[in-house]
Amino acid sequence: MSARPIEPSGSQSGDRVPCETARMNGNLTGYARVSTEAQDLAAQYAALDALGVSRSRTYVDHGLSGTNRERPGLREALAACWEGDTLVVTKLDRLARSLPDATAIVAELTERGTRLSLGSTVHDPKPRGPAPVQRPWHGRGVRG
Repeated sequence: MSARPIEPSGSQSGDRVPCETARMNGNLTGYARVSTEAQDLAAQYAALDALGVSRSRTYVDHGLSGTNRERPGLREALAACWEGDTLVVTKLDRLARSLPDATAIVAELTERGTRLSLGSTVHDPKPRGPAPVQRPWHGRGVRG
């Protein structure tokens, strides 16, 4: 039930092959969760490693359900994210188990200008490129 960064496993960050998120500006912050103490985090650790997330910047919740938003590891992971950073989670169900919670977390990250990576899919709150040009209305009426 403790929330703490994962201790480094001896591998150097240069040993990992980062995904697209690692090539973006800002820090990568990882989050992993298991619902019971008996569950294994190995698959989540391996996926986060493969995505280029440093173990020292990964936060974990042990034995806590995703239906409860009050999780120390999640709170610390969100607090560690700033504008331009990316929160990396292996799957959506590790982050939240309800649509309202997932929506609230994404809204919080968006407000901070933080990207969310679910596996290798990245949600970036910043628009890319110039705003679309809107065509002015020329006073044409709608015929009924």
